[in-house]
Amino acid sequence: MKKVNEEEQEYLKKLGERIEMLRKERGLTQVELAEKIGTKFPQIGRLERGETNCTIIVLRKIARELNTPLNKIITIE
Repeated sequence: MKKVNEEEQEYLKKLGERIEMLRKERGLTQVELAEKIGTKFPQIGRLERGETNCTIIVLRKIARELNTPLNKIITIE
């Protein structure tokens, strides 16, 4: 997989921060969210820290579990 550039890295960091904020607002732990979307909790941690670039399918699952429109998660201004 291609390494991300500085701008893309900043987007991943902001995306992760948004997911973390929404998860906490819903009162979920990383473990609980991971179980709900069918992954392991370290993956959620990496995503929230902006260390990984996940698929749109994973983002869709997260949006559903957080009861949030996908576009609200991925649109970073």
